[in-house]
Amino acid sequence: QLYRAMLASSLEQDRPIDRLVMEAPQAPDEATLEEVERKLPRFLKALNTSDEAETSGRDLFKDHCAACHQARGIGTMAGPNLDSEFQRAPETILRDMLFPHETITQGFETVHLEMKEGADVMGLLASESPTSL
Repeated sequence: QLYRAMLASSLEQDRPIDRLVMEAPQAPDEATLEEVERKLPRFLKALNTSDEAETSGRDLFKDHCAACHQARGIGTMAGPNLDSEFQRAPETILRDMLFPHETITQGFETVHLEMKEGADVMGLLASESPTSL
């Protein structure tokens, strides 16, 4: 909703669009990727279902994910709802969290608009017609 609102407010003045670009999240640099890959087994070992871990995970989700995602009623729907993700293997979920650039859910690709007056607007494409976005 946040991204859609940003996009809508930026376009409400009928400003002409110079170029529309679809972008995926950028991969971290090679050194960061190598470090995370090296630490992945330790992260996997830390996965558990204790009450303390669940509380910690909920707090991390609220702080880092809930601005775009919703899970178990917490968060917003700017990005994909994550309720169905709990059925996946924990290792797969962890990998998606550590490497979000590798898999983007269809319909949630970032749209970058370059306006004719030079401004850049980024967001999610909520709807498109021959005369408007």
